[in-house]
This record gives sequence, C-alpha cells and structure tokens, in this order.
Amino acid sequence: MGEALKSVEWTDVLGVGNKTIDDEHKFLFSIYNDLVSALERDETETVVGRVVQELLAYTNYHFGHEEELMSTFEYPDLQAHKKQHDNFIAQLHKIEAHLAAGEWDLVSFAGFVKKWILGHIMVTDTRLGEFLKTRMPANSTGFEFKFDPATGVSP
Repeated sequence: MGEALKSVEWTDVLGVGNKTIDDEHKFLFSIYNDLVSALERDETETVVGRVVQELLAYTNYHFGHEEELMSTFEYPDLQAHKKQHDNFIAQLHKIEAHLAAGEWDLVSFAGFVKKWILGHIMVTDTRLGEFLKTRMPANSTGFEFKFDPATGVSP
C-alpha cells in the first residue's frame, strides 16, 4: 500500500483550537483509519459498506456542528465553508454509487477521503478555529461530542 494510504495519527498540528471540532476531527480520522486497516488486512468486503455509511452519517453530523457554530457566531465565510461541506457530501454519495457498481476502487476512495479531510482541516477549518477563538469564551467548546455511529445522531 502506498504512502497516501497510511493511517493518520492525530497531532496538535491538525488541531483548530476548538476542543469539540478537534474531537470530531479525531473521530473522522478514526473512520478513515478503519478503512486503511481493512485494506491492509484485505477485509474490504466486510467493512466497506459500514465505513462509507458511517462516513456519510458522521460528516453530516459534524458539518452540522460546524455550521451551527458559524451561524451562531456570524462567521463571515459561512456560505463558502458550507459549500465545501455540501460538495464533499455530494461527492461521497456519487462515490458510494460508483463503489457499489464496481466503478471505483477502495484505494482511490481512501486517498480521496484523506486528501479532502486534511486539506479542509488545514486550511478552511483552521480559519474557522482562529475566528472562533476571537468570539467564544476561553475553554468553551460550543458542543459536547456525542455521536452514535449506529444511528448517525447524538444520543
């Protein structure tokens, strides 16, 4: 397996300065890492559907949190940020259909997910994190991290 498909280990460099957003990003990476592990063990048939569904459910959940924070604190780039979220969800749905039809391979899917997540966090979410630091009280997160992978909602 190539360099692009190594698991992602969380480091402070990936943090945006908001505990809840950072915790949710860690969970997002855990879903990606589950896919990488399945590819390494050649167990993709048993986990791919679960991973894709969990990724879709989780990104909807997480993006909702970010968008609520952006709205609450009147983030000036809310619409552009939300558009990135909407585009990613739309791409995931298209890829899900292509995977089911055998038109995409899991290595390409995993590479796409990793590239998008890292790029989005390192640029777009970092800007959001810097903005939230100026608007939110110290040590405030805005949310508690609660996500049930089975239902895709917080318990």
